[in-house]
Amino acid sequence: FNPRSKTNVAAYFGQSPATSRTSLLAQCSDPNQDIIILGFLTAVSYNASGLPRLELSSSCPNAPTPLMAQYAPGLAHYALLEEEIKLCQARYGKKVLLSIGGSGKVLELRSESEARGVADLVWGLFGPVGGLDGGLRPFGGAVVDGFDLDKSDSRPAYWDVFGAQLRARFAQDTTKDYFLSAAPQCSFPDPSIPLGYLLQSNFVWPQFFNSPSCDTSSDSFLDSLTVWSRALSPGLSPLRDASAHSTRFFIGLPSWAAAAPSAYAGFGGHPRGLIPLAHQIKSSLFSHGNLGGFMFWDGPEGQENVQDGLSILGWAKRGLWG
Repeated sequence: FNPRSKTNVAAYFGQSPATSRTSLLAQCSDPNQDIIILGFLTAVSYNASGLPRLELSSSCPNAPTPLMAQYAPGLAHYALLEEEIKLCQARYGKKVLLSIGGSGKVLELRSESEARGVADLVWGLFGPVGGLDGGLRPFGGAVVDGFDLDKSDSRPAYWDVFGAQLRARFAQDTTKDYFLSAAPQCSFPDPSIPLGYLLQSNFVWPQFFNSPSCDTSSDSFLDSLTVWSRALSPGLSPLRDASAHSTRFFIGLPSWAAAAPSAYAGFGGHPRGLIPLAHQIKSSLFSHGNLGGFMFWDGPEGQENVQDGLSILGWAKRGLWG
């Protein structure tokens, strides 16, 4: 896995109807997916427990440990996912991130100290083993490769502090690389994820769908691409130092028509439309140099959306390489 590649494909897993017809391991074995994002951690403090809530597809087998049953009503142990995450990483070399947020969810931080505390809690639950009692870890001994922020609640306060605290924790574990990512809306600036968090991220994949002003069918689509790319580019953006780490910019798309009909129609209404779209994007962003690839909502639906023997994820990969 090369985090600086311009041809990576990221895809969400855990929420769409097609999730019940596949597995995380089947997604990881797909050569057209490089980053899999598990969704979602939907609350940072659930039911006055002080612990988060994890909501994945009901098709993902899970059961609470005794400790969870007593102290963490929003958590459960996903034994199968635990093993599949490990295999995804070791056998296929894929990066598995955990996304925080989800459609319609409100995640509010009220102070810097709370932001740091929530980051430490998330790190203890999903980062290196040993930070918290193993009976509270939803994925047991599996360690995710980082964290994604996908929220649209117009509550941006202190999430930059949250990101900085995770970055500090990442630096303490030298045994592997960890990544931050974000899925803002395509209008800039995003009202829910602060720029301070975005500029700390390795990957930013704005959602160019379900937003009429900037989705792929909009006349402003290419302008929006340019605005985002410049804002995330060291040396081009007045918002960040030229020596800052590079943030890879991904174009977030629906992987099937029902997810976002307008945006899907914007690249022709069929998977093969990703070829001319990729060429158009690469031409538009050539001088910026920070293109990372495509992000899809989501992987399971994308695998089932096939044209001429190739899934929409495969057409995206081909377009990025071509």
